[in-house]
Amino acid sequence: MKKSIYLISIFTLMLSFACKNNSDIENHDPNPLVSPTSIDATSGEDIISFHLVCSENPDGAYLYDEDGDNVTVVIDPETPLPDDMSFNEETGVIIVYRRTDLSGTLRFWTVDDMDGSTEDQPLTVTYNITQWTAEPGETAVYVAGYYAGSPFDVSSYWINDISNQTDLYDTENSRVNSIFVSGGDIYVAGFYTNGDGNKVACYWLNGGLPIDFFNETTAGYHAEAYDIYVSGSDIYVSGFYEEGDGVRVACYWVNSDDPISFSPVAGKKSEINSIYYDGTDIYAAGYYVDGSDIEKACYWKNTARTDLSPTDWGRAESITVQNNTVYTSGWSDDGGKSACYWANSSRIILHNSSISIGNSIFVNGSDIYVAGSYKNGAYFISCYWLNGGDAIVLYDETASEDDSVANSIFVSESDIYIAGYYSDSDPYIKSCYWKNNVLKTLSDGASFHTYATSIFVND
Repeated sequence: MKKSIYLISIFTLMLSFACKNNSDIENHDPNPLVSPTSIDATSGEDIISFHLVCSENPDGAYLYDEDGDNVTVVIDPETPLPDDMSFNEETGVIIVYRRTDLSGTLRFWTVDDMDGSTEDQPLTVTYNITQWTAEPGETAVYVAGYYAGSPFDVSSYWINDISNQTDLYDTENSRVNSIFVSGGDIYVAGFYTNGDGNKVACYWLNGGLPIDFFNETTAGYHAEAYDIYVSGSDIYVSGFYEEGDGVRVACYWVNSDDPISFSPVAGKKSEINSIYYDGTDIYAAGYYVDGSDIEKACYWKNTARTDLSPTDWGRAESITVQNNTVYTSGWSDDGGKSACYWANSSRIILHNSSISIGNSIFVNGSDIYVAGSYKNGAYFISCYWLNGGDAIVLYDETASEDDSVANSIFVSESDIYIAGYYSDSDPYIKSCYWKNNVLKTLSDGASFHTYATSIFVND
């Protein structure tokens, strides 16, 4: 498929030595902003991100002053940001969309969070953006996930490879569970932890600040976004919230922080793991706990619930709709926790083992793909199933006591993309994706555990 995407060449980054004359600002010596003298962005991706960096980077951080304090970066109002760029003042991430021809200059100032003083030299960035048309067959692969940073889990996403990583929130624990790309915009859903220690359900747009759905200060009021789907200007997000009693309430949000919630049995847990919109109706897959404390897999069409057979233990993890058939995947009790999918409410068992799960489902024409994992002894093997057949193994190093998990699948024409993670002889778990069973690693395994949770392909 041929489509238009755009090329950026931000060719000169230099320090400007003009002083900022403002007697009301106390000057001090934060580390000045520095950056590579040029950024090569000719790889054919439609969206590019990069970090502003201070001259000293303790522990690999980007924006710190000479005292080790966090630095906020602001744009000089005399050089406003173009419409085809976004900028995060807290992380220093600039995202550029190659949708038009642009050229100009930006100036950035660092502001020390501790005392409010400002350096006297800005970083001047000269940019040149040129529209470009992709060659046939070129694609952009978007993968969302997180890494176990120090001391917090850090939400992030990658575009194509390890070199294009964007961190979203590192002040407290945060994770992302789903990614969706629409109209050149990147939507990533998950949660971050607020200053009161509560989980905040949210999504991020193009690497900017989180957009909250449920942000409460009362202890025990938590929420998390598990999935996101975008159709036109409408944003659908599914997950749960709880209000101090430890009981999760299944819900989804549409464009606002007012949830549409489902609690089939009062005082019992429920969650919505996946959401899909077919242009007319909203489909949401998950589970609820009944009066006998049995988890029941189900889906909702708008607000009407359908229990998935058999009505014993199970969870629906993923949902899609094709040709008026509702497809869900997950697990169900079949003498054990068995990976399966449902067509409408009819169950197809994929794997009989002590534990297996179908984490993600994708329907392409007449083919039904389910990504997941199954347990071999004490360790998991990542795999996918095609049309209910035998598991197609992605990574099996259980003999070396290593795990792997497939979390999300996307099929583009004849190419199969699957996101997940694996372990090997390196000290840390690695996020990754497979394209047609070929592994592509998104972390080096030397610093942090990293996990890929969701994948989207824009071709």
